Amino acid sequence: MGFLDTINSFIKPINKVNTEELEEQQEGVISDEIPELKLNKDNETLIKTKNLLEKEWKEHYDGYLKDIEEKNENYWKGDLSKETIVNVTDPIDNVIFESVETLLPIITRQNPEPTVLADNSPEGVALSKQVKTMLVYLSDILGLRIKLRSAARNWMMYRRGFIKVGWNFEENEIDMVVVRPQRIILDPEGTIDERGIYMGAYLGEKIKSTAGEMKLRFPSKSKDINELTKGNDGTKLRYIEWWTPKYMFWTMGNEVLDKIKNPHWNYETTEEQTTVDDFGNEIVEEVAVPGKNHFNVPQIPYIALSVYNLGKRPYDVTSLIEQSISHQNNIVKRSTQITRNADNVNGGLVVSSDNFSEEDAKKVSRALRNGGTVLVAGDVSRAVSWQMGTALPPFVYNNLIDSREEIRNIMGVRGSSLQGMSSETTVRGKIVAKGQDTDRASMPADFLEQVADRIFNWFLQLIYVYYTDKHVASIVGSRGMVDYVSISNEDLDRKLVVSVKEGSMIPKDSVTKRNEAVDLWSGGAIDPVSLYEALDYPDPQEMAKSLIEWQTNPQGFVGMEQAQPQLPGQPMPQGQPVPQQTPQVPEDVLSQVPIQ
Repeated sequence: MGFLDTINSFIKPINKVNTEELEEQQEGVISDEIPELKLNKDNETLIKTKNLLEKEWKEHYDGYLKDIEEKNENYWKGDLSKETIVNVTDPIDNVIFESVETLLPIITRQNPEPTVLADNSPEGVALSKQVKTMLVYLSDILGLRIKLRSAARNWMMYRRGFIKVGWNFEENEIDMVVVRPQRIILDPEGTIDERGIYMGAYLGEKIKSTAGEMKLRFPSKSKDINELTKGNDGTKLRYIEWWTPKYMFWTMGNEVLDKIKNPHWNYETTEEQTTVDDFGNEIVEEVAVPGKNHFNVPQIPYIALSVYNLGKRPYDVTSLIEQSISHQNNIVKRSTQITRNADNVNGGLVVSSDNFSEEDAKKVSRALRNGGTVLVAGDVSRAVSWQMGTALPPFVYNNLIDSREEIRNIMGVRGSSLQGMSSETTVRGKIVAKGQDTDRASMPADFLEQVADRIFNWFLQLIYVYYTDKHVASIVGSRGMVDYVSISNEDLDRKLVVSVKEGSMIPKDSVTKRNEAVDLWSGGAIDPVSLYEALDYPDPQEMAKSLIEWQTNPQGFVGMEQAQPQLPGQPMPQGQPVPQQTPQVPEDVLSQVPIQ
C-alpha cells in the first residue's frame, strides 16, 4: 500500500462517523469512488457506474427521507392510525389538510407573467412581443399554474417538487409534466439553488411504460424486450432515464437501452466555405458553425422547487407539515378527550340488583333511553339512578383552539381560513388579517416565481431546438383582442432575455385591488375598461361603452325621444332634467367617442 492509498484509507467514509458536520469540514476523498458518467465508456462500465449511483441514492433516501415522506403524507390524508394513538372511529380534526389546501390556491392564484426583452430596434421589439405571446400560449395549453400547484403540494409533503420539460414527438410540441419525487434519483451531494436549478452531477427518473411503447422507443432492443415479456406488448416495464448536463442514457436492469448526447441542445456543426486566394484559386474548407441556443451550456431539463434549503442536500431540511405535526397530535389528543368526556357527561344508567335481574336491567335501560316508563316498587332513587360524568375544565378546549391556530399560523393562512375570517368582526380587521397571510405566503410564492421563470427560459431553449418549422399560437390579449403569432427558430436572430415579472405571483387581495382601482378612477388616472376589469365585471368593454353613452347622451341612453348628444360639463337645454353628477371620463377616452 502506497502513501496516498494509506491516506485515502483514513479519510474514506467507511472509517469515520458519517455526519454532515464532519463531511463539510473534511478534505480529500469524501465519497465512494464513482466514475463520471460519460458516453465514451463501454456499456459494462456504464452499468457499474449506474448501479453505484442508484445504490448511493437508495441508501440515502431510506436513511433520510422515506419515513418522513410517509409520515407527512399520512398526516395530510388524515390517516393517523399509524402515527398517533387514535381509534378508527375517533373523529379526526385534520387542520393540516385544511391549511395546506388553503395555502396552495393563495400562492398559485396569480398566473406567472413572462417578460421578454430584446434590443430596442423595431425588429427586436416585434420579436420580443412574438416570443412573449408564444410563451403565454404554451403556459396556457400546458396548464402551468395548475402544475405549479401540484409541484408545490409535493414540496410541502416530500420536501421537494419537480417539473420536467421536454418535447412531445407525437404532438410535435413542447411538453411539461410534474414528476413524483419518489421516481427521481438524485445526487446526495447536490443541492437546489434559489432559481430552481438542480446542482447535481446526475439525475435519474424511473419511468413506467408498456413493452410496445418501449420497442418503439428502443427499436434495437425489440428482441430483448420480446424475450423478457414473451411477446406481450401490454406488459408494464420500468426503466431508468439518466441525465447529465451533456449526456443522457437509458438502462433497464443490467442492460443499456440507448445513449445519446443531451437532445435539448443545438450543437456546433461544420459547413463548407469557399474562398478565393490571391491567385484566383477557389479554396473549399470546412468551418465550424456554433449552434444557436438560449442557454450558455446544456442543462438537465428538470426544474425543482425548494424553499427551506441550507445548501446541504437536494431537498429542504424541513417542511411546513413537519413543523405542524406536534400541534396536530395535540389536536387529536384534545379532540378525543373532549369526545370521550362528552360521552361520560351524557351519563350511564345504574340499576339496583335488588329490584331487577340482569335481563330486566337491560330492558329497563332500553325503555328509559327510548323515552319509555318503568314501574318500580318503593323508592325510585334506590332502584334506578343516572350517573353523570364531570365536565372537562375550560383550558382543555382553549388548548385545542390554540393548536388549531398555531398550525394556521405556521402555514400562513390564519386570516384566510373560515375560522380566521369569522373571528374578525370588522371589515378592516378582515383585510388586515388577510394582508398578514399575503405577507407570509409571499415567500413560497417568490420561489414559485423563480420556478416559473426557469420554465419560461426552458420553453425558449426548446423553441431554439425543435421549432424547425412555423408554430402558430393565439392568446386573448389586452382589451379582449386576439393576438396571433407564427414563429420558428429561424426567427430567433438576436439575444433575448426572459424573466417573470417581479411580484406577478405574489398573492393580491381582491378587496385591495378594487380599492386601488376606485382610487385611481377618482384621480382620473385609469380608464373605465381597466376599472371594470379590476372590479371583476364580466364584460368591461360593454360597461365602458354604456358609461360613455350615458355621459354623452343621457336621454338617448334611457330611451327618451329627441335626445341630443351632450358632452359632460355642457349646460342642458331648458326644460330637460339634469342627470346625476358622475366622475368625468378622461380626455383620451372622450376623444374617441363620435358625436352624433
